[in-house]
Amino acid sequence: MENIEKLKKIGVVFLLPRVEEGKAKIALTEDIAAAVIGLCVYGRILAGRRVLVSLGRTVEHIDPVRVVTNNSTGKMGAALARAALALGAEVTVAAGKVSAPLPPGARTLSTATAAEMLEAVKAELTGRAYDHFIAAAAVGDWAPAAGAGEKISTHDKKNLTLELTPTPKIIDRVKDWAPGPFSPLSGPYTGFRRRSSRRTPTRG
Repeated sequence: MENIEKLKKIGVVFLLPRVEEGKAKIALTEDIAAAVIGLCVYGRILAGRRVLVSLGRTVEHIDPVRVVTNNSTGKMGAALARAALALGAEVTVAAGKVSAPLPPGARTLSTATAAEMLEAVKAELTGRAYDHFIAAAAVGDWAPAAGAGEKISTHDKKNLTLELTPTPKIIDRVKDWAPGPFSPLSGPYTGFRRRSSRRTPTRG
């Protein structure tokens, strides 16, 4: 690792292997292609910047087996993280449940519920200096008010009524955690900006 860090300082770019079943394997073709395109076409325009990406879907437990969730795969967030890596950024992903491979060069924080993702994003934004936040996660809007401690039997009940309560809105709290020069990005927002920028995000 020491030698790798020395080479990085003189401009050598590394594409880390992906890990599957506890084994290191060659990076996916799309990761290699994105890295080459990023270097040849755009250059490393995000070198020295930190990007935090939330991605995937959250789950809220009805009981230990059943959950309330949505159909997000996490592909869009993974693609955005992969693009930021290709442009030279240091990338961290706060990942919910996903059906898409995550870029191996990103630091990954695993979460499940909306509350867990909120805490992960908060810890990152209050504990480290980030230049950009991309809110690509499909955070569920509702959660059961009280999850059952054991699987609910379908033999004892003909009907099941759930009381749902709203989940915390992560994007609404971002500016409280990272005020001033921080540039929040989400679905309706576009455009990377420098750390010194204090303009309101532009809608795309």
